[in-house]
Amino acid sequence: MTARQRQTEDITARQRQTEDITARQRQTEDTTARQRQTEDTTARQRQTEDMTARQRQTEDMTARQRLTEDITARQRQTEDMTAR
Repeated sequence: MTARQRQTEDITARQRQTEDITARQRQTEDTTARQRQTEDTTARQRQTEDMTARQRQTEDMTARQRLTEDITARQRQTEDMTAR
């Protein structure tokens, strides 16, 4: 094997190494991007859960308000009946 052939093989080997490194870097970037997507999805899920919890709190407050109004109405009825 001539010196030129060895140089050519060395250059080819280095090019393959560079390509392998580049491929690994792309895989790492893809994995990082997927991880960010997962984190974003998790954050959106938490926001949805928070909104659902707030909605339930609002519904509970509305129900309490209606109960209060019902109690007030019954008290007025009782007062009206007592006044008669």
